[in-house]
Amino acid sequence: MGWRHSFGVLGCLGAIWAAVFYWWYRDDPRDNPRLNAAEREPLRESATLAKNHANVPWMRMLGSWQVWLLCWQYFFLSYGWWFYITWLPTYLVKGRHLAASAAWAIRQRLRRLADYALDGQRDTVAAHHWLHRVHRSGRFPALLHHAS
Repeated sequence: MGWRHSFGVLGCLGAIWAAVFYWWYRDDPRDNPRLNAAEREPLRESATLAKNHANVPWMRMLGSWQVWLLCWQYFFLSYGWWFYITWLPTYLVKGRHLAASAAWAIRQRLRRLADYALDGQRDTVAAHHWLHRVHRSGRFPALLHHAS
């Protein structure tokens, strides 16, 4: 299966999941016919705490420049991230003739750095440490001259 077919496969899986989600999940879980009496009891007690939600103001959201800025920001963030974890190792192997194992190790380190960045506390320490290690290895001295 080629990469083009993967879009169709994932699209079909997404449509199936959307149909199952629409069929199974409810705004009010007490409407689910598969719940038994023991499962409905805690829901009945907390039903008074929940208020009906209002309709989502889609037109107001779609007309908001802040929402569009967030969408574009996320698009460019994801585009850059996917470049680094998918195309960069291939470029390093084919364009820079780096060993495949070294390109894989760089990809793994990038993934690990992202895990640290999501943690929010260790990201700069881990990135700085990794840049020093790469710089000392001599593989990318021009690219990472600021790491020393």
